[in-house]
Amino acid sequence: GVEAPRAVLHLERLLDAVRSELGGDLPARLTLVGFSKGAVVLGAVLREARTEVAFWEKVDAVHFVDAGLTVPGNLFPVSAEDLQALKGAVGEEFVIW
Repeated sequence: GVEAPRAVLHLERLLDAVRSELGGDLPARLTLVGFSKGAVVLGAVLREARTEVAFWEKVDAVHFVDAGLTVPGNLFPVSAEDLQALKGAVGEEFVIW
């Protein structure tokens, strides 16, 4: 079968490319924002909380902007297990909007 893409790995590579392009460090703490269809990407990143704890330790917040989350159905599936793993990986101040 085909292996699913790893969203966090892809995001980390994009951040590395930005660091390289800017020639300097990025902030140590992250706030992730998914606008419209970008919310699907945030869902994929959230689902990797169990396996990407080191990444989530650097994230302060996740913001869904105009994501269509009120549409009936399972557009952004994040299981209870994924949310529990996320809760264990992030700090007390972490928020999802």
